[in-house]
Amino acid sequence: MDTISKKYACRWCFRILRGRTGHCSSGPYQKGRQEHTGRKRKNRVKGIAVSFFSYLHHHITSCMKRKWIWFIPGIIAGFLIFSAGSVIVTRTSENDYCESCHIHPHATASWKQSVHYVTKSGIRTNCVDCHLPPHGEGYLVEKVKTGARDIWGKWTKDSVELNWEEKSQVEHARKHVYESSCIACHKNLFPPELTREGSEAHIYYTNFREKQPDLQCINCHLNAGHYIEGYVHGDNTGC
Repeated sequence: MDTISKKYACRWCFRILRGRTGHCSSGPYQKGRQEHTGRKRKNRVKGIAVSFFSYLHHHITSCMKRKWIWFIPGIIAGFLIFSAGSVIVTRTSENDYCESCHIHPHATASWKQSVHYVTKSGIRTNCVDCHLPPHGEGYLVEKVKTGARDIWGKWTKDSVELNWEEKSQVEHARKHVYESSCIACHKNLFPPELTREGSEAHIYYTNFREKQPDLQCINCHLNAGHYIEGYVHGDNTGC
């Protein structure tokens, strides 16, 4: 046996080294071959993992780019819609717009003669300040409902045939004036200039308004928003 055969002591290793095919289950050659195969397997697994994460990163990046492509125009469109909506709400809440659609023949004239229009401070109460609730308390919902009702009345009803005397009564006026709007402006019910009779009326209102739903500001202040000739201010017995 030559030097090679003595070194490996395995005829299978000897045959492989001689250029023949074979298998060896032991010896330095087989150990090196196993290590090489293990490294190849690890490299293959590592390559698959790298490929997977590379594909995942590419997919996520691609999706994010597509979302940004739609997200930016969406922001712009949302801003334009919000701005247009805000302009529409503001424009349709102006007194001139209310007057253009309101079918009451004396609404504007009586409003301009009322204590809500002619004030010492020069501050005027607008139509929406009384006939819509405060912002954040169903303002937009009631605005749509009120606007639809007024438009329908303008298109389908004849103002001459309506009984305006009857509609000027407090029972009807309660349906078109919001108590919450009165309180939002008149937070102080006991100003220094309030008379004794007024103080007594407001004390009565404060004590019983939660127990009596029909006890509202307009019961005594019916002419506050629209002037009524010959109107006598209400008191505790008349409210």
